[in-house]
Amino acid sequence: GAPVVGFFDSSGAFIPEGVRALAGYFAGQAALPAFRVVASVCALRRELSVPATPFWNGASVRRLARSFAAVLAYQALPLAASVVEQSAMRTCLSDADTGGFYMASRFSDFLGYLTFPLLLVMFPYTARAAQRGESVRPFVAKCCAASAAAALLLAAAYALFGRTLISLMPNGAEYAGWASYMPWLVACVAAPTSCQVFYTNAEVSAGRFGFLRWFAPLHVVYAFALAAAAKAGAVSTLGGFVACFAAASALRLAFSLRGIAFSR
Repeated sequence: GAPVVGFFDSSGAFIPEGVRALAGYFAGQAALPAFRVVASVCALRRELSVPATPFWNGASVRRLARSFAAVLAYQALPLAASVVEQSAMRTCLSDADTGGFYMASRFSDFLGYLTFPLLLVMFPYTARAAQRGESVRPFVAKCCAASAAAALLLAAAYALFGRTLISLMPNGAEYAGWASYMPWLVACVAAPTSCQVFYTNAEVSAGRFGFLRWFAPLHVVYAFALAAAAKAGAVSTLGGFVACFAAASALRLAFSLRGIAFSR
């Protein structure tokens, strides 16, 4: 019979022309990508011929170790201070006060929904600005202004509708009496801390860790002082603890503003 399209005719005999046609089809399809690969290799010949410089040398290892230790201290010290704060409160305050503080502080945490996205967005911009020798101050100032404006709006809303908002939480009506702490926590604790985080985050992105000269001693001294004051009974009320938190946040903000003013 007459040959059909494929590798075999109607009688079952093998057709070599089918193989040649299929090979020609694939060769035509592969010609253009192969040409692009060869042209790319030729264009990059000069770059590809440069011998690679080993990264893992003594200088890079020391730089990596210093950066790792600095970032570790930057992350660990605030967490350690927070553990001291929570432990002192649980030891000195009643269950009602600790529960009321927990409920009220959840509302101040709403500022983090603005702070954390801004941190993620600003990090590559401040890193690039530092690499180019440009100032990171405009980025930090704008983020601080946005955080402060949001904190003021939240504080005003909590001052007006705090009792209503906290009553919407499960069992929140039992803690409506602690709603008066909500505007203070967001305006005097969360907002200054956010501004400090914007500044220190920008410094980390630029590879500068000089802020640890005040950051580390401040957190260490604050944690020991708060623990000693709580043990001695000098801080025994929720208002006293909130005042301590606000004072620590104000100190962090003051050092950060000084760093922003003189930052490169």
